[in-house]
Amino acid sequence: MTDFEKYSLIVSGAAAIGTIILAVIAIFGNWLKRLFIKPKIEMVIDSCKPYVELVKESNPNESDETSYKKVHLKITNKGRQTAINSQVLVEKIFKKREENQTYFLYKSFIPSNFLWVDEDKSKPITTSISHFIEVSRIQKYQEFSGNDDSTPSRNRDLYRLWISVENSAIKGSYLLLGKGTFLMPIIFYSDSIKNPHTIFIEIFWNSDNLSEMNESNFYVKLLKRNELTNEVKAEL
Repeated sequence: MTDFEKYSLIVSGAAAIGTIILAVIAIFGNWLKRLFIKPKIEMVIDSCKPYVELVKESNPNESDETSYKKVHLKITNKGRQTAINSQVLVEKIFKKREENQTYFLYKSFIPSNFLWVDEDKSKPITTSISHFIEVSRIQKYQEFSGNDDSTPSRNRDLYRLWISVENSAIKGSYLLLGKGTFLMPIIFYSDSIKNPHTIFIEIFWNSDNLSEMNESNFYVKLLKRNELTNEVKAEL
């Protein structure tokens, strides 16, 4: 075999291999891309700014100003691919017993979406850009007292913890939690991620007054799965 024939054979072989590689890429390219290039979601929450935000609203028909605080979850995509159709949901709330500090299932409902700050239920999470979603708020709750004709009714405006999903029984209202320590399993879903990702937010509120918000009556933090109690794990 001459040198020319050898070179021709090498070139033909290389061309054949190249054709096979291109065919494989054409058939399996998207699958390979999803295998090696995918979103990497990180979720963070804390008890300070910008996670906790004071909001003041004025009613044009009233002289009073309404104040409340929003609690946000920060979601960042540190991967190399946009997370398409990203949603954040909740379906269970646990509450801690004061007497023995164990959790019990407090509320259970159909999976409900949190809204992104632009009020969408789903959105693409692009890389290296932080997005925020409101998971709860501390706002007024009107307590009624006086149940008979001899005692006039009195109203007290108290601040209570609410989870920022719609109350199915009262349209246009969030779901009331009240006071105490609560655990919220938060589910992150995206079309770009094979399995939904769940984090666990513990939030504590034990005051009647928004101006008294400090470390002794409020905190919010993430718990790891291995920090969960057995009764919580049994309900997941």
